[in-house]
Amino acid sequence: MISGNTTAEKTGGADQSSSHQTKIENTERVPAAVLQAQAWPAWRQWLKLPPPMVRLRTAHWWNVANRVRQLQGIEGLAFPPGRKAGIFKGSTVMWDHLAQHSPSIDRSIYRGRTFIGGQVGRSRVTNPHGALAVATRVADFDFDITEIDGICNSQSEDRVFDSVQDFGRDYVAYEQASVDAAGLEMMIRHREVRLIHSPGADTLMLQAWDGRLFVCNGGGSHHLAGAAYIAREIGESLPLRARLSLDWLNAPAWHWLIETFFILQVPQAYRGLGDIAVLTGAAYLIELPNWVSQSSLLLLPRHVPVSRDVVELHLKAGLREVAEDIESLLSRQAAMLATLGQRFPVLCPWLGQIPR
Repeated sequence: MISGNTTAEKTGGADQSSSHQTKIENTERVPAAVLQAQAWPAWRQWLKLPPPMVRLRTAHWWNVANRVRQLQGIEGLAFPPGRKAGIFKGSTVMWDHLAQHSPSIDRSIYRGRTFIGGQVGRSRVTNPHGALAVATRVADFDFDITEIDGICNSQSEDRVFDSVQDFGRDYVAYEQASVDAAGLEMMIRHREVRLIHSPGADTLMLQAWDGRLFVCNGGGSHHLAGAAYIAREIGESLPLRARLSLDWLNAPAWHWLIETFFILQVPQAYRGLGDIAVLTGAAYLIELPNWVSQSSLLLLPRHVPVSRDVVELHLKAGLREVAEDIESLLSRQAAMLATLGQRFPVLCPWLGQIPR
């Protein structure tokens, strides 16, 4: 059962236009869950004359069908992967933007529409397990420069490198620097390598669904990568310390979402929740941050039979139900957590608190 807060609106859900008062001749293509013909009085079944509420639902069904039909062929709605190619910020999928970063915005609340008492109303539902992502702060994280997997900001972010090592090798070759202790000293002497020269200025990011250790830097990407490359090549250790944001997907919150709703990925500017709510009783939308995907997640209650028909409408238009994608992402994170525990034993106290 979904519980939520509702504010009624005298809008589309209670539309009393004349089109709802006339006999609907063509009901053959309207799903049985919309018509609910078995509940009609016998005389209406004999005359094939739908009751007023059925005419209302049927009209909203066609509103939804026509609106979804306009979405056919829409591009750019692939579900976000765990990571993308490259080593810069653009290679990450920033699910952490769904975390509870500010008390003024409750990330466990999803807003939408409900249909109660013949009226469509604004509504919201609260995830009992909290926000879909969590950011855990680690004040002092010790690591080596050779363990850096990614660099958020760089003037070379329009290029694609397979690793920080490749990026560093490219820059060392460009500078014609020596791959020895002198070359390492030249790289780390650069003042914009803030991890060394301005402790606390640059921070670290480790996303559990991604698994890579990123430096959130204000500059100095080339010299930092060059230093990491040379240090690895000559077998030199260069211990560093910085604040770390350990970001992870809140698996219980996602699992509740999957168990409670059908989840469809729809365009960012998706409209028509009121029409859907007349059919399904409720419909909610999670607008994904642009750093994740320029799309939204449409939530339809699983316990309502007609929800499946509304889902099928969207699937026929080429949109996707993404519960399996979410499960795959959560499985990836669970596997990555085990790997991260072996790679960074110092993080085990925090990793152990992340629910699988």
